[in-house]
Amino acid sequence: MTGKAKGTRNERKRDFNRLLQTELQKMREQGLRLICIGDFNISLEKRDCYPRLRTEEPHAQARKEFNEHFIPPLDVVDVFREVHGDKRSYSVS
Repeated sequence: MTGKAKGTRNERKRDFNRLLQTELQKMREQGLRLICIGDFNISLEKRDCYPRLRTEEPHAQARKEFNEHFIPPLDVVDVFREVHGDKRSYSVS
C-alpha cells in the first residue's frame, strides 16, 4: 500500500504458506477433501536438495516451518516423494 517493500522475499513466502494453511484448514472444516497442486518453492528434505539446492538459510527455516507447521496439521503428503520414493531429483522450469 505504501509502495515500499516490507520484509524479504523469503519472509513473504513463509507468510504466504501460513495464509494458505489457514484457508486450507477452513476448507477442511467445511468437509472438503483437498488436493494442493503447485510449486511451494521448498525442498522438503535433504535428499530433495540435489545437487545442492536451497541448503542454506533462509531456505532451511522455510523447510523447517513447512515440515513442522504446514504438512502435519493438514495431513498432506508430498506426491513426488510418494510416487518416486528415494529418487534424488528436482525440477526446474
